[in-house]
Amino acid sequence: MHTTLECQTLFNEFVEFISHKNNIHVGEIKKNTPTKDIDDKVRELEISYENDSSILIKVPGHRPIPYDCRHLGFRDSQTRAWKFFIEVVSSNDHQFNFGPAYEYYSEGTRKKRAKIKHYDARWKLCDEVCKRLRKFFAKEFGWVFPKDYKLYERNLLGPEGERRFKFQISNPNSFKTNPAVEDNFSELEELDLLSEIQKFQKEYMLNQESEDDIPVELFAALKVGQEKFGWSESHFKEMIGWPEKYEEEIVYEEKIVAK
Repeated sequence: MHTTLECQTLFNEFVEFISHKNNIHVGEIKKNTPTKDIDDKVRELEISYENDSSILIKVPGHRPIPYDCRHLGFRDSQTRAWKFFIEVVSSNDHQFNFGPAYEYYSEGTRKKRAKIKHYDARWKLCDEVCKRLRKFFAKEFGWVFPKDYKLYERNLLGPEGERRFKFQISNPNSFKTNPAVEDNFSELEELDLLSEIQKFQKEYMLNQESEDDIPVELFAALKVGQEKFGWSESHFKEMIGWPEKYEEEIVYEEKIVAK
């Protein structure tokens, strides 16, 4: 019987042998190894509609962050792929169904079938959305996906052909801010807005153990900062403690947001 150490040594030697034989570095093998429990991580994500050009993404234990369609890899909000995605996210049931692939008709005594015109085109849009989201998740969270991993699945309880995304999709109104609150912050100069944010931020950081979402006032103020003064998403994340990578912790420090 080999000891655990001997088995590990033999495994390392095997990997080194395969690497040299195929001219592949061990680090490259590890880099391409799918993230552990990747499917569970995807299912833990919570996404919500914010507006026609951006969504909110929330990971367990952290507050939602807004992402513009361009940050997610789409050219703009007018692309067909983005419109398809936002249509699903903003719908009531968050499901999608492209219907049957073929229609059947009779020609004399024979039955024939013809491909439905837009069926393949709709699936191409769905695949394009999944491709861009996987790339974004890989960059943002450091995730490595298995080859041909799909971000959607069949809805076993729904009609035939109905699909849904694996990540959670919240009610479109879940994370929306109060327009009146935003209007109040919009009247402030940048330094005054920062002062208000720091006040709400201190209250928020004192309640980090709370399961509640980011306070409406803080979220609204940060949103105004992004829209009015061009604050970056990285500054937004620093303010509410969003991790740079999914499993990393960020130590909170008060920083002045730069333009």
